[in-house]
Amino acid sequence: MKTAAQDDRAVPAGVTRNKRNPLFSPMFETVDDYAFATLCFTTVMGLVAFIAAMFTTMLPLPDTWRYFWLAICVVTFALSVIGVVLLFQRNRALQRKEESSEMGEPPRP
Repeated sequence: MKTAAQDDRAVPAGVTRNKRNPLFSPMFETVDDYAFATLCFTTVMGLVAFIAAMFTTMLPLPDTWRYFWLAICVVTFALSVIGVVLLFQRNRALQRKEESSEMGEPPRP
């Protein structure tokens, strides 16, 4: 039975190697990766919500299709707002962690 070769590449400063579950998670974890993924998700959901809103209001479609596009618009807009809220919550938690580490206190939840 073959074992996977160890990855001995140099790790950049400020990046930690992910050792928890290497098969199902990325090799490196950074704070910026989470922020970038959240911003991409929020952008795509906002774009889909905008396009669905245009389909709902501007195209002469039967009522069934209008309600379908309206439902997509509302759901994707809600997902976009959730993405923004999660991004700001994570940022606030990281700021609190940095402030408490500067003062020598244990991190607050």
